[in-house]
Amino acid sequence: MYVCLEGLDGSGKTTLFNGLKIKFDEHCKLHGLTAEIACPTHNSNPDSLLEKLYNRNSRLKNSSLFRAFIYSRRSNFVAKNTNWNSDFVLGDRSIVTSYVTRWRKYRGSAKLSSLFVDIMESKIPVPDFVIMLDASPELLIRRLKARNQEIDIDETPKRSMEMRAAYKEIRDSALISRLGKTHWVTVPIYDEDEPVDVLDRTWKILEENVLQLSLKE
Repeated sequence: MYVCLEGLDGSGKTTLFNGLKIKFDEHCKLHGLTAEIACPTHNSNPDSLLEKLYNRNSRLKNSSLFRAFIYSRRSNFVAKNTNWNSDFVLGDRSIVTSYVTRWRKYRGSAKLSSLFVDIMESKIPVPDFVIMLDASPELLIRRLKARNQEIDIDETPKRSMEMRAAYKEIRDSALISRLGKTHWVTVPIYDEDEPVDVLDRTWKILEENVLQLSLKE
């Protein structure tokens, strides 16, 4: 079972992911199950010359085409080095992120956008279960500003709105056949939430929709 977290930067995804790793580890040890971690957008091969070049060159970081290329390399690297036969694979993002970031960039076509991603990232599986963290644009902007870090090109208010709309369209439509069997659950994120509140809500969803199924198999 491949479970992944999706959501815009500032939604608390990384904090939740770290909490879920501990929960999954405890659950798997208790029930004799195996688990893997998959982070296809992370730099899992820092010694790569291309990764070093990308990290040092701001022009490349702002190049939409080069970003697609570097992230597809990361995705394919993770696809090759992950044991997908484990009882659970917990992902911090997935190929869904790639669909979202490329959505309707080619003549406004959903078909061309998804085809581009499918060709570039043909090796990585699609998630069985997506947990979508949904925070308001205002909350996302406040959280990103509070980081006091340089804003990435996909973190601007305009891109956040575009990507939020892309997530919704991809989730609610059948435009990407590769995601035809993927189950989505949306977890709303509120300003007053503490990380433990989001973790508890998400873990309850997993207990009801994923963990019980694995124990019955």
